[in-house]
Amino acid sequence: MLAAVLLAFAARVYYVNRFPDAMMVDVGRKADDWTLSTPSGRALSFYANSGDRPSVILFWATWCPSCRKLMPALEELKASLPAGSANFYALNVHEEGDPEAYMRQHGYDFELLLEAEGVAKQYGMYGIPRVVLVDPDKTVRYTLRRGTSDEQVVEDLRWLLKTRRK
Repeated sequence: MLAAVLLAFAARVYYVNRFPDAMMVDVGRKADDWTLSTPSGRALSFYANSGDRPSVILFWATWCPSCRKLMPALEELKASLPAGSANFYALNVHEEGDPEAYMRQHGYDFELLLEAEGVAKQYGMYGIPRVVLVDPDKTVRYTLRRGTSDEQVVEDLRWLLKTRRK
């Protein structure tokens, strides 16, 4: 019995490492609700906070080189949109540093939420960075797939957010 459990665990680890996008939340599926804490300790509920605006959700960490590369492009996208037209959430995962200081130092204006490993697991996010776009009706409209360039991510999000405003 123990051997079967260990084999099943090893198979899952192999599968997740080999195909990290395979378990990701599907486009068209209703996004799960979640509640996380801000650095000030305020609880933020996704459904209650997101309102009638689309939401860009970034899973990231300060030590992640790909996250550090993508975040300025997402900040630029946010700044190019009409004020208040979309929510941008930075869900910090597997952190070793100080995400609040990092966001402040780089001038990022995302809603920072801490200890988001549980949400990452809910959404099937294995590996970072990962981006999800959720419509106001709480339907997943986009997920960043492994190997997508930062430029393509921003182009995809810009198009989807623009289409939403029409």
